[in-house]
Amino acid sequence: SVSPAPPRPWSDAGGDDGKCDLRALVAEIGWDPEGGSLRPHLLGRSGREILCRGLDTSLLRDAFGSRRVLVMGDSTLRNLYVWTRALLLLSDGPPGLVDGLSDMSLSDASSLVENSGVCPSPVPIFANCLGKEVDDHSVDFGSGAVRFTRTVRGVRTKYVESFRPDVVVYNTGLHLLHLVGHGRDGGGLSAWLRYESTLEGVLRTADGDGGVSAVVFKTTNRICESAYVKPYARGARMYGKGDPDTLARCATEVLDENRSAAAAGRVDEVGEEDVRRYCRDGTITESGAAGLNARLQVFVAEAAGRYPRLTLRVMNDHDVERCEYTARSDGRHYQAQNLARVRLLGNILTSLG
Repeated sequence: SVSPAPPRPWSDAGGDDGKCDLRALVAEIGWDPEGGSLRPHLLGRSGREILCRGLDTSLLRDAFGSRRVLVMGDSTLRNLYVWTRALLLLSDGPPGLVDGLSDMSLSDASSLVENSGVCPSPVPIFANCLGKEVDDHSVDFGSGAVRFTRTVRGVRTKYVESFRPDVVVYNTGLHLLHLVGHGRDGGGLSAWLRYESTLEGVLRTADGDGGVSAVVFKTTNRICESAYVKPYARGARMYGKGDPDTLARCATEVLDENRSAAAAGRVDEVGEEDVRRYCRDGTITESGAAGLNARLQVFVAEAAGRYPRLTLRVMNDHDVERCEYTARSDGRHYQAQNLARVRLLGNILTSLG
């Protein structure tokens, strides 16, 4: 069970343009995820009251009802899509259910949606209810639509040109991280090194299509090492304390794999220093996630000037996520917080105007 947080003092926050201050909203949800994830927030700044909207039909219609939103990424965005789809379907159904969520605790609201019948078949994890079909799936809502795909290969021809999105939501992160020698290989080396190049490619694709007006980059999820079991638990400890033998073994193994793959023409060969840096900083731990998120923030700040036609946003759900909402042995997915993440994305989309 999750204990409610004590009442939070009035926040000195709010956008100067009268829109929700998204950083303040993230802080409010993170402060009290059980009681504050879904309800509206009035945030004060210089004597003004700024509304950050709660999760209800009105937010969903304004966020998704007239936009075409292309969601591209890993399982963390797949989960977000499945819960978004459920809410959009429920909003088109009998009135009252969705509008009542903002008055409920996060746990109660999540249980209500899970038992609402929008999942085609009962599954232990609600986000898996579409099965493999979710890897290329869409839902219409009003004059808008939301589409999810797991891959960015061929995205220009297959998705941007065919789906014609207004907004692209993108993430990559967890698949780049390793625990070499402890159950997770270093296959993400090249992608980790060229992380910014991948993000740049997303922007080039979006900018090359006149219909896309905004790109939202989602942070890499929080990683709760306290939920890990063997072998991840030991690996996280060894890498966390910079164990020399662990780092040396990683460098040898990853370097050998890279040279073999480069000889076969599958990847570019990288230097030993880059491999050592990946072994040290690219672990699937909170330190590794924080490193990617710091790189993301720097990239977005610098990219804004290169793409003046696009509005760029960061969806910082990392700072919303709490370890009590992840499963033991997982430590990086937060099924019980997906409604909060939909609410956050909704406020981001409505801030675009």
